[in-house]
Amino acid sequence: MEKRLDQLETSTDIINFLKNKAYRHNSYKKYDSYNIKNVDHCHLFLTDGSTGKWDDIKDRESICNNDKKIYVSSFCCQTNENVAMWKIYGKYMLNIKKSQMQDLKNNIIKIELLHSFDDETDRIELENSYYDLELIDVIYHGDSNGTINLTYQEKHGSVSEKEFNKIKKSHKYVIKNHAYYNERECRLILSIKGKKEQFSNFHVARIKYRSGFITRENIYVSPGNWNYEGKCNHSKLEGHVDLKGFYNR
Repeated sequence: MEKRLDQLETSTDIINFLKNKAYRHNSYKKYDSYNIKNVDHCHLFLTDGSTGKWDDIKDRESICNNDKKIYVSSFCCQTNENVAMWKIYGKYMLNIKKSQMQDLKNNIIKIELLHSFDDETDRIELENSYYDLELIDVIYHGDSNGTINLTYQEKHGSVSEKEFNKIKKSHKYVIKNHAYYNERECRLILSIKGKKEQFSNFHVARIKYRSGFITRENIYVSPGNWNYEGKCNHSKLEGHVDLKGFYNR
């Protein structure tokens, strides 16, 4: 029988809990301004924390300073749309279904490392044996007072500082301050095998997946911004929220 969050005591228990939960969400929502272009090219991007909208300084540093070279792509796993996420991250939302996320590895054609989103010079194509790709949920922590309070999907628990520090050492990229709890985040993590220094100038990873696997049928347009041709979906908030012109401010 699976333990609840408030029954977990060790760092290993918590990491396994987050890995098991990560594949059970009904959908994985990625809010971005470039989702349509990326989907049209069958691309999914991950970054190493040095580029993109990364306002959480500690989180950014945990990714950049990880012992291994890692790349991250973040998804919101709330069932409903999130207006704050629309406003912060962009006018399109990629909504990947559970079955698609579970089958992602089987539909990858190749994974390449790039210097940046716009610089493909000297790009590296990774051999399958040279990386690990895993999905893991983020857990949120409060202030320390001998024990660390944890929150996950409206569930609460706590862990000793000793065990919390073990998580920080092995999986620091899965813990965030409670101030970010509204994101309800799940992360796709690409870990590169080999010396980290070899890839210090490659800040972006690009997954190329099979045509038809993820399409414009997975794309939603933010409320109030339906002004172009193309097969996409209206936001379910259309008619209730108006973000027309918001992204041009």
